[in-house]
Amino acid sequence: MARMDVFKGGHENNQYSSAVWAQLLDGQLNIPLFTDFASVSLNDIAVIGKQISSRYYGYGPSYSYWNGCSTGGRQGLMMTQKYSQVYNGIYTGSPAINWPVSCVFDAISDAAVEAWGSLNDRVIAKPGQCLFDPAIMVGQRVNCNGTLVNITSDDATIVQKTWEGPRTADGTPLWVLEDAGVDLKALTLDEFVGIFYQVLVKYKSLIGTNNIDLHPSHYAGGKMITWHGLADQLIFPGGTIDYYRKVLGFDDTVHGYYRFFSAPGVSTVAMARGRFRVIPSQLSLS
Repeated sequence: MARMDVFKGGHENNQYSSAVWAQLLDGQLNIPLFTDFASVSLNDIAVIGKQISSRYYGYGPSYSYWNGCSTGGRQGLMMTQKYSQVYNGIYTGSPAINWPVSCVFDAISDAAVEAWGSLNDRVIAKPGQCLFDPAIMVGQRVNCNGTLVNITSDDATIVQKTWEGPRTADGTPLWVLEDAGVDLKALTLDEFVGIFYQVLVKYKSLIGTNNIDLHPSHYAGGKMITWHGLADQLIFPGGTIDYYRKVLGFDDTVHGYYRFFSAPGVSTVAMARGRFRVIPSQLSLS
């Protein structure tokens, strides 16, 4: 069993910046190390691990399994999509496949939970069915560290756009994270879309984990389980749900070898403290 998310593909683990190993002196991305991080090291550790086992015990493992969360979840998806015969089973938690707080935002979020959450634990079990409109909060006053602040229409619009995620003018979803030094506030929509597609062309073949054809893994006997906390504030669950739906649309028999489970109310903080439980029910597509 491998757990590479702790070591970030064999490179220095820094949750704030990967520049120490991923950036060259001229500021450009170190493509060989980035490729190693994205996929190559994942296969290497499996191959080397099995070789070590064979030399030590005189035989290799009968079954091999992957267990990872966040970056480790992305790595699990990568193994299924690119190295389909390495593991017999893969467990991917909250996979980081789409690399993308103020009191006013908190007040609007609390109102949405109040409207659509369960009565007992204030958890929105099916966020896709939550049709809360932030605009109804316009004009209400919230206490921000002792100061009363009016919620404006601009506040409501920002919250709605944040919930929807980056999109083109026609509503097509976008996800992009390129240069941390770019002033995003100064970008026009056309410039933002242009940057997104440049990043897509440059890096999708290296680290993209959106291949919906999992037949090679299935034919090799592999199985995969993915779960995601619906309150995850770091890795947005919508990306994982979108991927699963596309896989299901591609192959309606996917339940035989790949399943996805949602965990209502689970956040990154809850996972770190071990205070969560995965709800044993499949994602509802209704």
